[in-house]
Amino acid sequence: MSILILIILFSPVFLWADEEEEDTLEETEEEATGPLQIKQQTALCSADYYIKGGTGDKEEDRKRKNIGIGEKITFLLVGKPKGTIKELKWNIEGDGFKQINTEQLQGELKIALTAKDALEQDATAKIKAETSEGQKAESTINIRIPKKLKKEKFEGRIDMGDGNPILICFNFPKGNMAF
Repeated sequence: MSILILIILFSPVFLWADEEEEDTLEETEEEATGPLQIKQQTALCSADYYIKGGTGDKEEDRKRKNIGIGEKITFLLVGKPKGTIKELKWNIEGDGFKQINTEQLQGELKIALTAKDALEQDATAKIKAETSEGQKAESTINIRIPKKLKKEKFEGRIDMGDGNPILICFNFPKGNMAF
């Protein structure tokens, strides 16, 4: 029973599903004139961010390359040369994301993927973009499965996005619990 509670508590799909942040992933002026690259942003902050009481830079936390199971992440191709956008192709290598038809992603500068909910082990995925001119950019994402709970008590405020944060407090049995 307590394992089920832990999975629900630390799964971003359940705990913060209503709190999805606004998609603020955009190309800056500096990036627009720089080399071709892929940048990423998660829909939510990490569990560590919330466990630490929501302190720190929220936007920096969402730029991370280590994500959790079931987590949504958006990728944006920035820089130049991008070539003909309608001919832009994306490719996902690895087994960490839910299946998606990559043909549907063709011609998009920004794509969103969701990590699988039921991974048996940590996974790595490479997201690649290729322009009409043959220019390539890639990003590697690590999808992590929670290993154990390191705290006996979780207390913190969670901003639900409506301007009314709620206070959450859970007590767990002593010792590390693996799941």
